Amino acid sequence: MPLTTTSDIELENETSRRLTAALYQGQKTSGFGFICHAFGCVAAWFATDDPIYFALLAFITVVFAVRMSEFRRFHKAYKAFDGLNERNPAKHWEFRFLLAVSLMAVWIGLLSAYSALYHTYNAATMIAIGISFGTLISIVARNSGSKVLIDVFMWVGSLPLGIALAGMGIAREDIALVLTGALFIPFVLSTRTMAQTVREIFSRSVSSGLMYESMAGAFEAAIRNQPNGMIMFNADDRISVINPRALSLLSIDNVEEVRGISFRQLLDLVYEKKEFDFAAFSPIRDQLTQFYMEANQSLLVGFPDSTHLEFNLGNAAGGEEHIQFVGKVVTLQDVTEREKASQKVQTLANYDGLSNIPSRRHWNEQVLQAAGSLTAGESIAISVFDIDRFKLINDTMGHSTGDVAIRLVASKLQEIKDPRALFGRYGGDEFVLAFCGLKKEDDVSELFDDAFNRINSTYVIGGQKVEITVSGGVYIHKEGDFSLTEAISKADDALRKVKQNPVKAWSLFTRDMELEHSRSVTMKAAIKDAIAGGEFKVVYQPMFSPDGLMFDCCEALARWEHPELGTISPGEFIKIAEDVGAIHAVSQAILLQACIDCKTWPSDTAVSVNLSTLDLAHPEVLPMVKNCLTVTGLEPSRLHIEVTETVLPMDFDRIAKTLHSLRSLGIKIALDDFGTGYSSLSYLNELKLDKVKIDQSFVRNVHVDPQARKLFNAIVSLSAEMEFDIVVEGVETTEQLDVVRESGAIDRVQGYIFSRPETSEKIIERLNVSGPTPTPLGNGKFVKLDHFRKKRR
Repeated sequence: MPLTTTSDIELENETSRRLTAALYQGQKTSGFGFICHAFGCVAAWFATDDPIYFALLAFITVVFAVRMSEFRRFHKAYKAFDGLNERNPAKHWEFRFLLAVSLMAVWIGLLSAYSALYHTYNAATMIAIGISFGTLISIVARNSGSKVLIDVFMWVGSLPLGIALAGMGIAREDIALVLTGALFIPFVLSTRTMAQTVREIFSRSVSSGLMYESMAGAFEAAIRNQPNGMIMFNADDRISVINPRALSLLSIDNVEEVRGISFRQLLDLVYEKKEFDFAAFSPIRDQLTQFYMEANQSLLVGFPDSTHLEFNLGNAAGGEEHIQFVGKVVTLQDVTEREKASQKVQTLANYDGLSNIPSRRHWNEQVLQAAGSLTAGESIAISVFDIDRFKLINDTMGHSTGDVAIRLVASKLQEIKDPRALFGRYGGDEFVLAFCGLKKEDDVSELFDDAFNRINSTYVIGGQKVEITVSGGVYIHKEGDFSLTEAISKADDALRKVKQNPVKAWSLFTRDMELEHSRSVTMKAAIKDAIAGGEFKVVYQPMFSPDGLMFDCCEALARWEHPELGTISPGEFIKIAEDVGAIHAVSQAILLQACIDCKTWPSDTAVSVNLSTLDLAHPEVLPMVKNCLTVTGLEPSRLHIEVTETVLPMDFDRIAKTLHSLRSLGIKIALDDFGTGYSSLSYLNELKLDKVKIDQSFVRNVHVDPQARKLFNAIVSLSAEMEFDIVVEGVETTEQLDVVRESGAIDRVQGYIFSRPETSEKIIERLNVSGPTPTPLGNGKFVKLDHFRKKRR
């Protein structure tokens, strides 16, 4: 069915209105008809010399005048009421038309009957027959085949003539006249049938016209009001339809400028109207021309004026019955804002919001793309570097200063104009820099020296001079398959070496590091299976009274017994466990074993276990500790948890909450490596610690360096004033021990002077011995200390 907005009732009413209006469109025809009728009357008078025909002439003249008056009245009302409608109904005017035409039918009936009755064999009768037949046929053709009009003329205008002729034939026994009169019956009936056919054809034509007018109106409204531009090309590839939105998008003022032109000519017109640069528009025109040649596709085009239009092209063919359209349809949509939003999202995704340089993901994509384009003999150098003492900058000068420092480093990277350079921010204060497509003759050292020297400088931030330096590791990939993960990992290894020995700003990943890296990769691959396989062993180093006669607590120290690499110390595997996300599982295994072993010791002996920063931040740390105590049945008071001082400023509130929760269970909290971090005294007061362990770095030179001794005594005095249990770590010689004992405030001593780390079985043996076992010193001698007792807190 055709698309139309006209209902059946509306269609019927409008058809009626148009048919009625058609009745009043024949003024000239009516005038010619009147002339014929008048001429017939005059001719009949000449043939008969009968004055009645002058009376009939006067009659038809009056009828003609009435009809002309009705024509004028209709057109005046039609114009005044803007057509036929409820205020000017079609039925009213159709009825008035029928009345006027009926008068003419009466005239024809009188003329015909009179002529047949009184001038039967005269020319007047022939004239009457001609007028009757001619008028009847004209009514069929000109008055829309109106059945009412046909019936009026049949009964009033034509049948009287037939009856009169037949009657005169019977009266005069003239068979010819009878047959002539009888002939009127089939003629009138066939004429009536023909009128119905004409009526149906005319009515269907009017209805179809209305329907297509409605469709055309709906189509035009749809085209005009749709939000997108639309251009229809005919079979000759010429524009046949274009809507206002398309004109606006293409900056065309008048539809006449584009009517009948081709797509290529349209592009030329757009170029002229928008005044584009030829070099900028030429590839766009070629692209769109190719697009037009291939139907059923979409194309997004960015124009030189920063607008973005999406073109969609399709073949068009269709229509109703004999009305068909064949061609192409191009739609245009303004997607400028969408593209701006998309570009903004892409920028946010690809660029770091703080530094405005490529993000980790985007930099990775750039490097992988560049690596894939390397030719034989070319290499790629990758550096990972971070800002030195960045945490100290944040802690002492505020995070806003740290943010400025990050932006300053990024700005210096943006000053590198080498087209082979790719840089980005990896997160935090960590940056990456790569030089891609390096030749053998390129000096890598010169490239990175220039980059790092450019960054390392003194800057003014917030009115203060701040020295910003960076340290980095560099890895050069020369041949073979490139792995970005491996390259970053090796550059990281080189960075760690720089941090350990900060003589240079950066260090190259060397063959020696390759061996360490290989060892690291092996450990990362094996650590999770090692946890499940029980490869982690726990040994214990006792914390003795200063006289060495007794101990009541041991620190749990983990060892990884790898089947190939041998014994691996915590200094190696803790970082590996943190990197692969296994530190919590390692800590849980060590804690559980420590609790199991401690349960086998005398009831007054405790075990001290270290928890890492990641452990304390883990949401399951409390359930983990509770589970270990529950499973082993160890009293909470026999478990001590050690935390390093450096973890406190990282997330103090969360860590403090965790430690308070542990302490509320009855667990003792110890601060390990006291004096090596940046924590403030307020932290120590808020945490309510039970014990501090003074780092061995404060003990190493106390027996030879007066300043070192003063610093050691100050730390001990502070700890004693805060009523902490005090443990001194790393005591190895009798000279160090003498200084420690002289302070008079030390509760426990931990170090090789008394014991190396031992298995749980050895600890049990020592605890069961009535007296202390002599302990070897570093010089191979043995020390025997007097009995010493001190009240335990």
